[in-house]
Amino acid sequence: MPYELLKRVDVELLHPSLVHRVVEMLSACRVAGFDYWAVSGFRSAVLPVACEQDRTRSRFIVTKARPFQSAHHFGLAADFLHGHDVGKPGLQAGWNPEDYEELGRQAHHHGLIWGGDYKLEGRPHVQLPGFTTPAELKPLEHIYLAARVHGHDARSRERSRLQTVWMHIDAADVTHV
Repeated sequence: MPYELLKRVDVELLHPSLVHRVVEMLSACRVAGFDYWAVSGFRSAVLPVACEQDRTRSRFIVTKARPFQSAHHFGLAADFLHGHDVGKPGLQAGWNPEDYEELGRQAHHHGLIWGGDYKLEGRPHVQLPGFTTPAELKPLEHIYLAARVHGHDARSRERSRLQTVWMHIDAADVTHV
């Protein structure tokens, strides 16, 4: 299993079903000759505000999503990069659109939504089904904000909120494909 491909993200802040499907997807991609490195998973709902503010200083846009309008804000999505030049140290991202076709094929095969179906720049994105639009995510925002918070540090408190959202999703069986 290619667990090393997930080392850049905190898998404890991703829905367990997503992690399970992603591990299977990455294994199948590896068999097909492609390694995709997870580079983004959970993103705090306050991140889009910071990214929006940073657009005045940088031309690189991380996300166009507003708070609670991305599956990343609920640990339901991850972004991957295809390693382009394995001879160089570090992750050398490949941006050739064709390099992400296998990611898309395997995402579909493993019951995930692939961002490449929606727009070219979404090719690195995969997520659980059922939460692609702001309208589908809106109920999760209310659950997240109303969740009882546990833990002494920010990560633990975040995880407790996410687990409340995930219990709701699992009870509704929304991500079953």
